[in-house]
Amino acid sequence: MNRTLLSTVALASVAVAFTCLPLAAQIQNSNLPRRDRQLTTVAGVINDVATSNLDAGFGMFDVASPKQDLPDRAGGLVATSRLLYAVYADFVGGNVVIQFIKSTDGGRSYSAPTTIYTCNTAGGEDLAPGEEELGLWCHGDEVYFTLLTNRDSLGATIASQSLYAVASADQGQTWSAPLQVSPGINVTREDVDAHRCAAASTGLHVIYEWDYLPGLTGNENFAYARLGFSGGVFGVQVPSTDITNFPDGGADVDDPAIDADGNVVHIAWKDDADPVMVGQDQVYSVTSFDGGITFSAPYNHTQFAGPLTWARARRPFAHVDGQYVFTFMEDSRVDQDDVWMDRGTLDLLNSTVNWNLLGVMCSNIPNGPAGPTGQLDVDGFQVDVQDGVIAILYRDDRQVATNSNYAYLATDRHSGDDFANNNGSHFQLSSLTATLYDIQVNKNVICGVWEQCSGDEEGSIVLSHDRGLTVTSTQFTTLGDCGGATAANIDIDDLQCAVTRNGDYAAIYADERQGNSNATNHVFVTGGKFPQLADLTAVNGTLAMSKVDPNESGVNLAFLMISGGGTLPGHAVFGNTDGFFVGLNNDLWFNLLMNSAVSTFAGISPTGDTTYSIPGGIPNLTSLLGFPIDTAGGTLSFGPRLLQSYTDPIRF
Repeated sequence: MNRTLLSTVALASVAVAFTCLPLAAQIQNSNLPRRDRQLTTVAGVINDVATSNLDAGFGMFDVASPKQDLPDRAGGLVATSRLLYAVYADFVGGNVVIQFIKSTDGGRSYSAPTTIYTCNTAGGEDLAPGEEELGLWCHGDEVYFTLLTNRDSLGATIASQSLYAVASADQGQTWSAPLQVSPGINVTREDVDAHRCAAASTGLHVIYEWDYLPGLTGNENFAYARLGFSGGVFGVQVPSTDITNFPDGGADVDDPAIDADGNVVHIAWKDDADPVMVGQDQVYSVTSFDGGITFSAPYNHTQFAGPLTWARARRPFAHVDGQYVFTFMEDSRVDQDDVWMDRGTLDLLNSTVNWNLLGVMCSNIPNGPAGPTGQLDVDGFQVDVQDGVIAILYRDDRQVATNSNYAYLATDRHSGDDFANNNGSHFQLSSLTATLYDIQVNKNVICGVWEQCSGDEEGSIVLSHDRGLTVTSTQFTTLGDCGGATAANIDIDDLQCAVTRNGDYAAIYADERQGNSNATNHVFVTGGKFPQLADLTAVNGTLAMSKVDPNESGVNLAFLMISGGGTLPGHAVFGNTDGFFVGLNNDLWFNLLMNSAVSTFAGISPTGDTTYSIPGGIPNLTSLLGFPIDTAGGTLSFGPRLLQSYTDPIRF
């Protein structure tokens, strides 16, 4: 662990506790620094409230944060590095609604909910349950919400689902009317079954599966569309266009994935159209260089000569990052399933992709036949790529046979070169069965979330502060069946996570703590901050600032900030336009400290370790002075951004 040990000249031993926002009285299930905040007001809402079908709430929430740096500006626009957004389904005024909340301080506090979509619940409108049927996407100041609903087929024989989007161009202050993305539903096409999106400077790029009306066999194709703002009006910029168009009763598409960066759009999917595969799938991709107006011919990534003997190919992922596009896939081309990467170099001049790095194994399971104690088999993965960092959360059976499925993380810090040269970092995250949900990379911080154990699962999280060189993995909930001392048989479901540019992380999920059944699920959000300030004063009279980026060593300094005014409403200290925010008041104590800050500075070594200690240790200033005193750590840079890293405040 990289650690900066800090103390001050005038200070001696302290007891410190994490502070968090005041919450309504409730059972706590998260031990992350910001604990858990209840969002929903009615339990288990997805659909059919009018007929008393309160579902479990599965998949009806999401969380996101921009990955672009924009400063504070006029019109209520704040630095994007401080933004976190969340959406969730609730029941208000007799209707199922989608509520939007946002944080402008990295998740320390959230706005009151804004209703951005209202179902005609009395008229029979029903949101589609299932995986990723509701999505939240953002880029810069723009925020997009997507959902599947049967609003176009009310009263029809078949309750077909259509895809709609709602958008904001000003960080969620104002919202558009709902916009239909999938034309012809319940007219020429039966249903939208799944969708994925990517937000870029060119708008929201959308793909969705559709099937025929009335449909002979239920085979699916998929289509692409681009949405965006023009003259302040949200609309369709590239109309829905089929990427595949297999005939009714013909080949079937599954699991399309998409990413975009500017005008480059990359899409991957699998289908069983190749006759040599006899009903099994090959993985394909197409790429656009003009914002989705035209696409390349499909590229076959798997190129199998015949059916696989172990298992058919599973869900692929598509990513665009810098000069590269990536297609990740899971299949058993060598033995049991592994995670594979193909990397293509973008030729922007000729609008082509040069697929010059193919068949790179990203999981590190040894090759060979299944043994008596392990199957050597990957069973699902999630991946994100950002600024050259590749983070892959996957599960496999290498240690215990028959779907033990422990969680692992593989990371690459050089755009795939580490994996290609067998220099990637690999970590075992759990020794319990894992169900994977999400992984996100933003700047130097990686956050991944999953459920673990069976029965009443717990929520778990993996975090890295240094682009995946080192990781911290923990089970952050305590009320399930994973052996916790306070187990109360409370089940976690459907986790999603997000990371801000400043290293704030948030996880959103449902659990049944208020009724012990899925129908009583509520949605909660929790999180924290990397770096973090931890209390070591009970041991040696110091505070520890851990998770400092080693790149700050040499020229940057670490120091403490102290405030006697408490952590609310908080103060944006220095570099506010760059998003630097610490929940401390700019009071007398803070100013005195900053005016004599040399007494609290400490250097940062190449490993991130440094010690600044004074004989006698640090006193408990809250007890000494008789009112709350808070402290936070930070690092001082001599570059364009004065304060490079900082922590959440903790209280003496």
